[in-house]
Amino acid sequence: MVHLFRSFMVQIGIAVSECLIGFLGILAAMCLKKGDYYQAERAFLLILHMRPRRRHISIQVAELYILLGRSDIALTILDDLLLAYPSDEQIHLKLCELYAAVDTEKALRHLELYRKCLPRSLSLSLAYGIVHRHRGELETSCTYLHLSLKKKETVGALTLLANNLIDKDGIGSQVVDILERAIQLEPHRPKTYNLLAKCKYYRSLEHPHIPYMKAMAEKSTLPPHARSSFHSTLGQIFDNLGLWDKAFVHFKAMNQLDRLRFNFSIKKFKEDLDARIAMFDRAFLATIHSAVAETSGESLIFVVGMPRSGTSLLEQILASHPEVHGGGERRDVQFIVSELCRQVQAPYPSCVRLLNEELSQHLAKTHLLRVSKVSAGRARFVDKMFCNWFEIGFIATLFPRARFVHSVRNALDTCVSCFISDFAEIPYTHDLKNLGKVYRHYERTMAHWHCVLPNRIYDVQYETLVEEPEAQIRKLLEYCNLPWHQGCLSPHQTQRPVFTLSATQVKNPISSRSVGRWRNYRKHLGPLMDGLGISRSALEVSKETNCTSLI
Repeated sequence: MVHLFRSFMVQIGIAVSECLIGFLGILAAMCLKKGDYYQAERAFLLILHMRPRRRHISIQVAELYILLGRSDIALTILDDLLLAYPSDEQIHLKLCELYAAVDTEKALRHLELYRKCLPRSLSLSLAYGIVHRHRGELETSCTYLHLSLKKKETVGALTLLANNLIDKDGIGSQVVDILERAIQLEPHRPKTYNLLAKCKYYRSLEHPHIPYMKAMAEKSTLPPHARSSFHSTLGQIFDNLGLWDKAFVHFKAMNQLDRLRFNFSIKKFKEDLDARIAMFDRAFLATIHSAVAETSGESLIFVVGMPRSGTSLLEQILASHPEVHGGGERRDVQFIVSELCRQVQAPYPSCVRLLNEELSQHLAKTHLLRVSKVSAGRARFVDKMFCNWFEIGFIATLFPRARFVHSVRNALDTCVSCFISDFAEIPYTHDLKNLGKVYRHYERTMAHWHCVLPNRIYDVQYETLVEEPEAQIRKLLEYCNLPWHQGCLSPHQTQRPVFTLSATQVKNPISSRSVGRWRNYRKHLGPLMDGLGISRSALEVSKETNCTSLI
């Protein structure tokens, strides 16, 4: 009798826990729908605490962390999940995508595991296409993508192929045809329309895609990140057509939705920068260990600056030189910081005081080995991660001979371009006043780096670069200790993958058409002026004076 009672109670306990899990699943879905991502995270994690490695929940949590810009956590979750589901096609493909973005060597190793586990997988060719694209091997990537499309036509393979063709040959009719096929397959995918808009495909408000996108942007049943993407595309279309007031309505709606993902604090942002400035002062940097030649960082070029300040153009110019490999926006510096914190068991940046010569050499060698595997034997390697300006002091500590190329652009142009770009993962770009304040903190921080690292940082004024490219590029190459190369004057002809929002822009010849673009949105920039500490009356003055020096 006691045995039956215990069995009965166990069954009741299982039933109750399953009911609770079902309730938490519904709660998480509701939170996702209204954009309460952090409550959704809590609900999902409670489920996983009760039922570890529950497949569909683990995948949803991983995708949520990707949405929140935490791909590192997503990788950990999916790696663990693979132990329970070693032959799961969806998990393997997602891991290939994530590894390709951060470490192509690991991505290649995972591809081999994927191939051994699922040799007939329909997604295997797509996975190879993704990884080879990230390695800069565009022809190989295209070959695998065509194989994938022969097996089954998917939006993922089509959009990836379109991106490859843009990187190889620029925007052409073939790219548009491919993207139109993708829309026919899955018309609800916002990123496809976005790529078409970047290709200047929409030349009239009469295009049937536009009312469809408007309806989708206002559809309350769509998750906020999808609606945000439709607003971004509509804003870009109206901007291309010169309808800037209408464009701003959509850019503002995009940013309001994107803000739901973050709890950005300008106070915390300032405190983080202050901690770095205090740590990497002149006295500390004067006592750093002098690295041996092979780990000094002579081969490294860090292109730094605010997002949308011209860093992608500078990287493309440098990558057009036969001795330079453009590495794109790499998270390597963040990985080094994480490893240092783990090794010395202390928080950053104070942990840098515990960095001895042995550990410094180890971290430097590990990083240089990592980049050597992707740099194709070239003498210089460019990293243009948008947040590296935070870490110039740390980078200079670890790599005393690394070079820093700093892209400087008019404050209003930079901030407006940030606001109207779909920077879903950069929390400070979604509010104009915060953007202005961040820009001033960036200026203050860069002034500090210039002060404590004299002659280590080379400033390139964006407006001067696009007005007189040859003179400025010659000076840039001289700073990087590189011989003159004519191809650097035509960076739009360089075939390489670009993963930033400037991917289509760098396929156009260098021009000054983006200089002074902020004026198109002049009437909406009051909060930005407040953040920058500029009198709003200065906007009125600029109407008459053609002023571009409001920085």
